Amino acid sequence: MNDRHPRLRIARARRDRAGASRRAASARRAVALASSGLVLISLAGVLGACAAPASAAQAAAGRHPAPPAASAARHRGMLISATLIARLPESAVAAELRNARYEPGTPALGAGMVRYGIDAYRVIYQTVNATGRPVRASGLVVFPAAGRRRLRLVSFATGTSTYKLNVPSTFGLDAARDGLEGRWSSELFASAGFAVAEPDYVGMGRGSGPIEYMVGRAMATASLDVLTAARALAARHGYQLDRDVLATGFSEGGSAAMALGRALQQGQSPYFRLTALAPISSPLDLTGAELPGIFNGQVAAVAAPYYLGYVLTKWNPLYHLYSSPTQAFQQPWAERVQGLYNGSHQDQQVLAALPPLSRLITPAYLRLLRHPTGKLLRAFNANSTCFGWTPRVPVRLYAASGDRQGPPANSVDCQRAIRARGGHASLIWLGSVGKFGLVGHFVSAFFALPKVLRWFAAGASR
Repeated sequence: MNDRHPRLRIARARRDRAGASRRAASARRAVALASSGLVLISLAGVLGACAAPASAAQAAAGRHPAPPAASAARHRGMLISATLIARLPESAVAAELRNARYEPGTPALGAGMVRYGIDAYRVIYQTVNATGRPVRASGLVVFPAAGRRRLRLVSFATGTSTYKLNVPSTFGLDAARDGLEGRWSSELFASAGFAVAEPDYVGMGRGSGPIEYMVGRAMATASLDVLTAARALAARHGYQLDRDVLATGFSEGGSAAMALGRALQQGQSPYFRLTALAPISSPLDLTGAELPGIFNGQVAAVAAPYYLGYVLTKWNPLYHLYSSPTQAFQQPWAERVQGLYNGSHQDQQVLAALPPLSRLITPAYLRLLRHPTGKLLRAFNANSTCFGWTPRVPVRLYAASGDRQGPPANSVDCQRAIRARGGHASLIWLGSVGKFGLVGHFVSAFFALPKVLRWFAAGASR
């Protein structure tokens, strides 16, 4: 349940909520007036006002009509449109990556393997949601601007966001200057000679339909079908994409990478096949690690209301976890919480708006979350994407001690499960990120991504 390079400066939000400062009071009043919502997790965490993003998200969502059901079902991955949104020379990419960091004082990403400039495209394509209903989706596709015409393909999936336009396909060029996780990750791999495809996820970006957060089936379809769209776009520009897919992702994106890996291994693509998996600081074991971490202190208390509010409101239409919001949420939040996750609000507003977990969730539902059973347990198990299958390719799991949003127990449990089923999985420790506080989760991506790049460039062998 973790984020996307959360665009949320969670440490600052914690000060806002915990203090009695005028800033905190102002934020709460603004949120109450706007029925606001939050965005979490991006490598660059930038913030903006609520009203303007809301109108931008609504306008973007309406530019392409939803595809007819029969057509979309027959043509999953069909490229609807592609727009060149950035063309950067090698020198500009190298300079940007050398200085790319989550915030001042944290490590930079670095530009050790930059060889090419890059061409970045926003794509609109057809896919299906978790129930198989045809929907439109958007994503980012990036090519190296020179070099070989046959390209190896990297699928990178991003972390959590609730703001609809806080996605890779904005390439950091939206009004709030968000989306830098998609920008830096794609620059890193494409400038080294890979083609890169990054989904915005179902319901996000310029996609149609509701947001389906941390739903394995939806993450898999959006991730798989953007590969097909990328192949079509590559052919238009004289490139040929290899069949082999190197899949990675940060936080929620690591879960999406595992979901994509399973779909590829099951043969759900007639062309692409899985070659390697590299999840970074990811919520891979929701039942055994992430959910318990909320109650044992491994997940920071300030982040817990955000994650559980997001999961419960977005999962309920699919899994029928409660018949009325008052069963899960205390008042006045039962009437407000759904609006906090409607895709039109920025992170800090939701963090300032949400109360502590003990005041957000009803006592009865908190007991159920501590010891899930029935529909709730089945939903968490279904979306723990490391389980229920065994990768037949090399897997490297990246984790950092002191991570207060993506507890490393997720990666430990995943490695143990894969090995128990006869698979091959290595656990790569990134060291401690505890000294960076709550933003250490995002810092772990800066440590991991250069390692993933070197592994992919070397052939991603065991």
